[in-house]
Amino acid sequence: MSHAFPTGRARSQSDTSNIGQTAIDENLLLEFLEDDGVDVSTAKFLQGLSKNGLRPLSDPRFKITIDKIKAMSSDKDTIPEVMDMDSFKRCLSSNMVFITQALCGNLVIPKWGDFTHIIREIFEECRQAKTGKVADLTPQMAKVNAEKYAVSICTVDGQRFSVGDFKDAFPIQDLNRVLLYTLCCTDKSVDYIHNYIGKEPSGSEGDALALKNKKPHNPLLLTGGLTPYSALIPP
Repeated sequence: MSHAFPTGRARSQSDTSNIGQTAIDENLLLEFLEDDGVDVSTAKFLQGLSKNGLRPLSDPRFKITIDKIKAMSSDKDTIPEVMDMDSFKRCLSSNMVFITQALCGNLVIPKWGDFTHIIREIFEECRQAKTGKVADLTPQMAKVNAEKYAVSICTVDGQRFSVGDFKDAFPIQDLNRVLLYTLCCTDKSVDYIHNYIGKEPSGSEGDALALKNKKPHNPLLLTGGLTPYSALIPP
């Protein structure tokens, strides 16, 4: 089975042309109006963002916006079902650029529905593969149910999709090196960590104790994973 993935496009100047505006373009919100054509349905708006792969109720980038919307409710802790257009636009103002990009289809994967449909097809096709065996390098890995299968995706724009047994816990093993590297870059800086770790492929096995110019080749090797861990430990 072959698949043509919907691809994103480079951000043009027009994508951020609304930065100088004080409110989101009302035309982008018309599809979320109630039947009366006046008030905005918050449920329709949240569903519109979800269709683009975003999860506004759990995404920290939407926290201020969601808090402002909740503040318009009588009990201040729930999202009102409907809001007048002007109040709703004011709630979106702090996150106007990102919301505009999402509603205009200017995220890294613009046709999110098409993309996830293809991923589901691939997922189901690969589910039929029954060859191989569960890795047994550690007792935790050996205990994993061979029938468990999942795919989770998160794009650089925070578009998320999961299918299968994605809620089941599993040993992440060497994937912890990715998390350690990310945490170290956040806690310290990219420049800081790369004073001690390289950025090049090694040509060696992942667990090889190899160095280049007295540094691990990259953060994904065994030696490259130990280095950011030591940098995160308080002195």
